[in-house]
Amino acid sequence: MPDWSYHTLFLPVLRRLPGARARDLTLAAVGSLASLPAGGALFHVFGHMAPPPGAGVAVLGLNLKSRVGLSGEVDPRLLGTRALAQFGVGLLEIGPVTVDPMPEGMGPRLGSDGRSIVLDAAPASPGLAVVQRRLASLGDVRVPLLVRIAPRGSDVPQETQQLINALDTSAAAFVLDARWCHAVPHLEVVRAMTQRPLLLALPPDADHEALVAGACAASFDGFVISGGMGREGVLVVGPADSRAVKQWVRKVRGQAGVGVAIVAQAGVDSPAAALEFFDAGADIVLLHPGLIAAGPGLPKRINESLAPARVRTGPAGAWLWLALLGGGMVLGGVLAWLIAITTVVLPYDEAFLGLGRDALTAINARLLAFMTHDRVTLAGTMLSIGVLYTQLAVWGVRRRAHWAWQAVMWSAGIGFAGFFLFLGFGYFDPLHATVSVVLFMIFLLALRDRPSPGEIGHGHPGLHNTFAWRLSLWAQLCFVSLGLGLLMAGLSIALVGISGVFVPEDLRFLDAPAAVLQTANPRLLPLVAHDRAGFGGALVSDGVGVLLVSLWGFREGAHWVWWTLLGAGVPGFAAALGVHLAVGYLDVWHLAPALSGLVVFAIGLALSFPFLHWQPAD
Repeated sequence: MPDWSYHTLFLPVLRRLPGARARDLTLAAVGSLASLPAGGALFHVFGHMAPPPGAGVAVLGLNLKSRVGLSGEVDPRLLGTRALAQFGVGLLEIGPVTVDPMPEGMGPRLGSDGRSIVLDAAPASPGLAVVQRRLASLGDVRVPLLVRIAPRGSDVPQETQQLINALDTSAAAFVLDARWCHAVPHLEVVRAMTQRPLLLALPPDADHEALVAGACAASFDGFVISGGMGREGVLVVGPADSRAVKQWVRKVRGQAGVGVAIVAQAGVDSPAAALEFFDAGADIVLLHPGLIAAGPGLPKRINESLAPARVRTGPAGAWLWLALLGGGMVLGGVLAWLIAITTVVLPYDEAFLGLGRDALTAINARLLAFMTHDRVTLAGTMLSIGVLYTQLAVWGVRRRAHWAWQAVMWSAGIGFAGFFLFLGFGYFDPLHATVSVVLFMIFLLALRDRPSPGEIGHGHPGLHNTFAWRLSLWAQLCFVSLGLGLLMAGLSIALVGISGVFVPEDLRFLDAPAAVLQTANPRLLPLVAHDRAGFGGALVSDGVGVLLVSLWGFREGAHWVWWTLLGAGVPGFAAALGVHLAVGYLDVWHLAPALSGLVVFAIGLALSFPFLHWQPAD
């Protein structure tokens, strides 16, 4: 559920549901998805949320890949833990865990400002037995777990011991309620129970300075400073109390010194807000209301803000070869276009058929026009792919953007695999084969010297939740839909090419059944099928490229991404629609997908322009 789908499609629906139901429905869905064999790959493709180098921190004896964590109140029932661990976070908080189940009251509700969360004053807990069972079923979630324990009975030390003993193997660190300090003056008993780091929770209504200065706090490895304002039995957590929490973070950091971990749990709802907490002295921020208000992509945006753009060019290795690959595709597309609008068929096409242009026209007056329509659309797709690869190479891979390298690898790899689609038709296209082999050799050379995983190249995904950023989410939805549409259209065309060859609209344009063409020349259908299969494979490759750029490339001020999408789209749509006008193939149903795609393309360009062209806000 990336931000572009969360804000545009899902959040309007979820807001109509009771808070607890919306939360549990969402977490159960993403948790089930993450449990699938290919679930991790889907999260990678649609989220690409792995923290970049430089976003982590060494704290509590742990080398965290990110300074962002999620509050335990995000998923109190542990329904989506496996999925949340793939949101680009450095740790997950579990809890508060109680020995006995604590029923939920009204559950979380969105505040009137749309940015805060109203919580029950007494957090719900499924109970120790349920937590143990669900943690055991999860196995290794790949991020450390910060377990908050909450003894609720009169015997705080005994419940604490029971909780720690039960969860010690799952926890990377424990968070203890401040009540523990009032019950037992020293921590020797707890220290004897576990070797895990211990953090003391400082609730909003506590005397932070007194607790930090006390003998109890001196034995803790760090503090969790929480925000929230109590109102009539509920707790309101959101950006409104962030200023007070930042002040406490600054004071506690001054009191405790640099060697003590500080975790801030407040209404961080933008990368800029998180950076303010880190500047105040927090090592880690735990997200909750901000994740709901800003969307699941907030950890990724914060991570990339912590590892800001380094316009650092790599050696002339992969990016240069990929630029040559893109240039080769552009050259091939230009040549294919020129051939398609002049001779249409080449000498070896005529040799294969045993027929010349005049004989083909004699078979069907519209046959050459139909072949022109197929070959021009292929040429336009080749130009689109060439522009896409060249731009990704020069502006992305050259600047060490790992996502750009991956986008080209996936698109080109699928494209070269599509070369084999037409080999089963009894027709071998020597020019197509020669060009493919040369480009494939360039592709293999580009496999060397790839950027390090996680490197983003340059640009921020938006430090603030501006109007331009929200528009860009709709733009992403447009371009993701366009990429998926191209991919599905390519698969359909390739399937037609390797099966029936023609669709009903084609036969109406030709005004002849396929059997008549087959009877006139048994080799005619294999030649047309070769064109269709080649075009379908190229369109799949183009769709994958557009899709991955749309999913991974949107960052504030990344103007080159906008120009890349424009440059890739223009030749593709110009070829697809222009050639139909030129040859008179004007079937509305046949043109509907291309016309719809053009509308989506134009809307996406318009909505993304402010975000991709404006400079990042300070």
